[in-house]
Amino acid sequence: MARTSKLENPLKKAKEAKEKSEITIFTILNEIESTKRPWDELSDDFKKKYSQYLVNWLISSVEPYIPLIAALDIKKLTDEQHYMILCTYIQKQRHYFKWLNNKVKKDDFMEYVCRRYKIGKKDAELYLSLMSEKERSMIDEKFEATKGFLKTKI
Repeated sequence: MARTSKLENPLKKAKEAKEKSEITIFTILNEIESTKRPWDELSDDFKKKYSQYLVNWLISSVEPYIPLIAALDIKKLTDEQHYMILCTYIQKQRHYFKWLNNKVKKDDFMEYVCRRYKIGKKDAELYLSLMSEKERSMIDEKFEATKGFLKTKI
């Protein structure tokens, strides 16, 4: 019996260390595609970092899931509902989600605004100067969520 207790401690420590590790979009995708734990068992940090927008973007890169993601985009779902639907419909297997992780330059925000509104650089500067703080922060949030995708079509 002493032997099993010695084995349980390292296993417990490894599990706790894994749970304490930083939550990334790949951690979230792993939960959806393989672990599939109930929402109530997930950590608060996981729940705070869960982003429907980013999850939808990556999962829609797998062709069979495009109709599902298109249907979910229309609905106003809570994070819990969104997570549970994806856990139900995404097959329990490892998927290859296309992630373009390009370095972001200082001018990329301006490029993002230009591409988002289909305008030139001078017009983008004018738009940004006329926007309220709330509008600017909304654009900043979308830009931060899509940093790795700047080279793709927006």
